[in-house]
Amino acid sequence: MPALVIDTGQTSHMETISFALTFSSNWIKHPPIVSIRNDNITIVEPTEIDSVRVIEFALTITTEQAHTLEIIRSNHDEVHDQLCRLDQFQADNLDITEVLDHGRFYPIYPRLWYMEQQAKNIHWPEYHDRWREWGWNGTWQLRYQAPFFSWLLKII
Repeated sequence: MPALVIDTGQTSHMETISFALTFSSNWIKHPPIVSIRNDNITIVEPTEIDSVRVIEFALTITTEQAHTLEIIRSNHDEVHDQLCRLDQFQADNLDITEVLDHGRFYPIYPRLWYMEQQAKNIHWPEYHDRWREWGWNGTWQLRYQAPFFSWLLKII
């Protein structure tokens, strides 16, 4: 269970949760890179995903508040094939991978490809739900509430 830390100097409560995200990749020329933010604050600096990589971090978040976890996927050169997968999601050593289905991926479509698609009258959406594999650069977002495990019980 997450540790609940109460700041007696304020009325807000905090909780700390340890996360472990497992990524994998396939690439030809350059490996994908991910960085992680929570509420627009960088918590994991850009990290190459050159094969299988587990990224671990802890978040201390304010309870009774909405939050946004973001994974920024980069380093696709818009030419060579490259795939980055988010394979597993753990919180406090519990496998909660199915929570990934509640995330959205906002791709940065390759410019030339996107122009070709538009010329063919094919219009791609701003985001994709349930995407765990990302071939293009972009941002995956998970909007969640705190307390985290109470929110998790409501959605799973």
